Amino acid sequence: MILDEGVFRTFVEHFLQANGRDLPRICLGDAHLAASEILITPGSHPWAGYTTAEDLQKRLEEPVPPAIAFELVSPTSFKLNDNVVETVPYPKLVFGSLAAAWRALSGEGMVAAVEKYAAAHLQPALHRALTLHNHPQLGSVGRVEYRFHQPEDTPLARALSLQADLAFYTGLGRKTAQGMGMARRIPVSQKEVS
Repeated sequence: MILDEGVFRTFVEHFLQANGRDLPRICLGDAHLAASEILITPGSHPWAGYTTAEDLQKRLEEPVPPAIAFELVSPTSFKLNDNVVETVPYPKLVFGSLAAAWRALSGEGMVAAVEKYAAAHLQPALHRALTLHNHPQLGSVGRVEYRFHQPEDTPLARALSLQADLAFYTGLGRKTAQGMGMARRIPVSQKEVS
């Protein structure tokens, strides 16, 4: 999942040059992987898709929903300091992680404001699965939903909604480059919010 249009274009062109022949190999550290299929078109696979930072920015114009939900597909956790890892996806940690990713992408530095706002205005609900593996890399897996204490349509509430969409591209929490924190926003039915 790539948000930089130039990098995305270069990446796709590299694989298109194979033209049905042997697809190129990808090296990630000591792991050598052979690509067997490349899916990039939205709808071709649930985890395929692309967007630009500009398209995400336009989502600030959309109204704020009463709740935001995520599917956490791989263990998701948050590093609090050198010795402490939090495995519960508290609003401040989830949206602080996304605000930091947005800052890296856009340069907008509102991480502290987003963390404070999320902690004060959201409450977790319907966290259906919390899986803690007996392994050093612990984290939450399953569905988590955050509901606004009361409906509001403020710039910070819209920022949270935009950043929820960013999770698909950046992941949540720590070690996302190693496969942890794979997450995506999922729809919330009005029935669940009522």
